[in-house]
Amino acid sequence: MKKYLFTLTTTLLVTLGYAQTTDVPDAEILPLEHPRHFFHLDIGNAIAGGAGVTPDSTIETERTQSPVFGLGYDYNLNDRISLGVVAAYQRFNSTVNDTLGALLEEGAINRIYTGARFILHYGKGDVVRFYSGFRGGLVFFNSGNISGPAAANSRIEDENNRYRISIALIPIAMRLRITEEFGAHLQTNFGAPYWFNLGLNYTLK
Repeated sequence: MKKYLFTLTTTLLVTLGYAQTTDVPDAEILPLEHPRHFFHLDIGNAIAGGAGVTPDSTIETERTQSPVFGLGYDYNLNDRISLGVVAAYQRFNSTVNDTLGALLEEGAINRIYTGARFILHYGKGDVVRFYSGFRGGLVFFNSGNISGPAAANSRIEDENNRYRISIALIPIAMRLRITEEFGAHLQTNFGAPYWFNLGLNYTLK
């Protein structure tokens, strides 16, 4: 997963650097107009410390996780401000063993995020634009199929069927316009559902 994100990030950064040093004809990249509809697909990573089972002196726990997959929609109020909605999904596989290493239970945990965001765009480039903002929403945890000797009294199920409020900051991000409609983006975050994500976007007038 880390190698995959590193490769995508490197490719995007190289493309951004090329775009900043290459003259793009006005007929290919037009000035940003408003209002516009902005759709985006994302892949990223997250710490997600709330998913899993709290270890104690009687058990040992292990956890693996998938990337975070997301999608969203923004409406550009003007050239500087947009409002949007975001949804994301991440899956975890949790294993609980006793202190001798014998399996007690194992199962899946789903993390689903839904929220809204406020974005402030800055910079005057028609090819590369920067933005910052904040996001607020709900994070839902629910358990999937659970198996093992202790499944009837599952701690995975007890500790992972809940929800919480999440407030997140987007300190800095960048968007590259590849064509009039299609683009790519790279974004840093403090808070759910990502700490880092990148993706593709489509703009519709």
